[in-house]
Amino acid sequence: MRRIALAIMVIFLGSGSLLADDLYIEYEVQRWGADYSTFEVSTARGCGEECARDPDCLAWTWSRPFAEGPNGVCHLKADVPFWSHNPCCESGVAVGTGEGARPRSAARPVLPDEAQTAEVSRAD
Repeated sequence: MRRIALAIMVIFLGSGSLLADDLYIEYEVQRWGADYSTFEVSTARGCGEECARDPDCLAWTWSRPFAEGPNGVCHLKADVPFWSHNPCCESGVAVGTGEGARPRSAARPVLPDEAQTAEVSRAD
């Protein structure tokens, strides 16, 4: 009985960190358009977490400080727009909605060199 209670506590307490641990970020990727909310936030992770909490958010882009102003800026997206390589930004795509949703962009982070290769491959 004690083990079952401990397992349940681990599941409930661990679910809060699940969001942060499962956040995949598209490094040096900008997703263009479909913005419905823009606000300052200090990190790409913070932007992705805001997207995960918002049921209307399907994707996000975070602009690094000084790309748009003195602070980092988060753009929540109402669609999953096309992306391009851009060192100004980091992006992601949300999966799920509401509380406990987990943002992701792919099975793993997309690196800039892979993004260029993927863009060429899609054209074939």
